[in-house]
Amino acid sequence: MFTRRFTTLLAAALIGTARAGASTPTDDEILMASWPCLSPDGKRVVFEWRDDLWTVPVAGGLAERLTAHPARDSFPTFSPDG
Repeated sequence: MFTRRFTTLLAAALIGTARAGASTPTDDEILMASWPCLSPDGKRVVFEWRDDLWTVPVAGGLAERLTAHPARDSFPTFSPDG
């Protein structure tokens, strides 16, 4: 089950079926995202794209930006205690 979800995650986040949501000025396809991290419940993935952190449902869909500042964010992870 984890393998299937992770494969879906890679398709959604890294290949580009995810799209940037309303928090960006354009409706860009997300290509070349890096450092995907699956949530503990397996429903969402957080990844780095264009130096910010984004989240998207594992099934794909609109990505939401979590950070927006001049510094680079990378290597997202979920806290073990949630």
